[in-house]
Amino acid sequence: MTYKCNISKIKISKIKYEFQFPDKNLVLLKPLTVCNLACKYCYYEINSNLRSKKFANLDNIFKAINTINLKSNDYIFLSGGEFLLHPQYLEIVRFLKNKAFIILTTNGIDLYKHQKVLVEVDAVQVTLDSIKSRYHDEFRGKQEETINSLKELTQNEINTSILVVLSKKNIAEFDHILSFSIENNVNSIFIQLLWLPKSHQLYNSLVLDEDDIEAYLKIKNNLIKSNNKINIPQNFYLNLLQQAIKDDLKDYAVINCFGMDNVLVIDPYGNINHCLPYDFINLKNSNDYPNTQSRGLPFKNRICNYFSSECICFFGHITMDYKKR
Repeated sequence: MTYKCNISKIKISKIKYEFQFPDKNLVLLKPLTVCNLACKYCYYEINSNLRSKKFANLDNIFKAINTINLKSNDYIFLSGGEFLLHPQYLEIVRFLKNKAFIILTTNGIDLYKHQKVLVEVDAVQVTLDSIKSRYHDEFRGKQEETINSLKELTQNEINTSILVVLSKKNIAEFDHILSFSIENNVNSIFIQLLWLPKSHQLYNSLVLDEDDIEAYLKIKNNLIKSNNKINIPQNFYLNLLQQAIKDDLKDYAVINCFGMDNVLVIDPYGNINHCLPYDFINLKNSNDYPNTQSRGLPFKNRICNYFSSECICFFGHITMDYKKR
C-alpha cells in the first residue's frame, strides 16, 4: 500500500514522500510512565507533565485493545517507561497472546526476574547505545547488565532485537554494536535518531546534523552489507533517516500524517491516539491532542507542526521484519 503525504518546509516549499506500507499496523502500548533508569535524553525527563508515576489499570488497557481490530501480523510494542515494572505486566501479555506479533521493548535491567514473560512474547527488543560503558552509563546507565541480558536472551534462542539511538557521541562506534549483534546471534538491529528540543542543554552535543552525514553513510553501508547476517531496516527507511539528519525537521510540518492509518498509541490512561510524538510535546491546546476511537479522523487534510524524526522511526518499525530468521 502506498500512502502519500506532504512534508512541508513551512512557508517555503513542499516535499512529497510516498511511504510504502505493508499490510500491517503498529500499536505502541505504553501502560506506565515508570522506569528504572533516568536516561538524560528521555522525553519523560524533558517534559515535566509526564514525570508523574502513572500505571494504567487493566480494564482501560483491555478496553483499548478490544477497540482495535488487531491482525496476527500486526506489531504491538510493549513499552513505557519500562514495561516490566507494571505490576500486572504478565496479565497484559497473556491477554495479547495470539492477537498480534508481540515485541517487548526493555532496557534489559533485572531481566532474569521476568523469565515467565519471555516465553509469552514473540520478540524482545533491548535498547543499547554503546558497547563502551562510558557513553552508555553516562547517558542511559547499567551497560554491563544490559549486555549480560542480551547474551542470555540469544543463548536461550529467544528472538532478540537491539535498538540503537544514534547521537553525536556514539555514531562513530556503531560498527562495534553491529559486530556484537552478529557475533551474539541477535536477530534484528534497528536504529533511530535521538530526538531533543532545540532548547535542551544537550541538543548541540547529541543531536545529529549535516556534519554527521559521512559517519551515517558508513553506518548505512555497513548495515546493507550485513543484511545476510541480521535483519536490518529497509533501505527506504535508512534513506529517510539520512534526509532527516540533513534537514532541520523542526522547521517542517506534515500534511495528511502517514501514521494515522497505520499507527496507534495507547497511553497510560487507556486513550487511543494516532499522534506519534504526542507524549513528549507539551500541547497547550487540548484540541491539538488527538484522542479518538475512530481511525484516521484527527489528521485528515490538516497540518501538523510536530513532525519529527520520531515519526519517521515509527514508519521504520512498521516496515521492519522482526520475525526470527
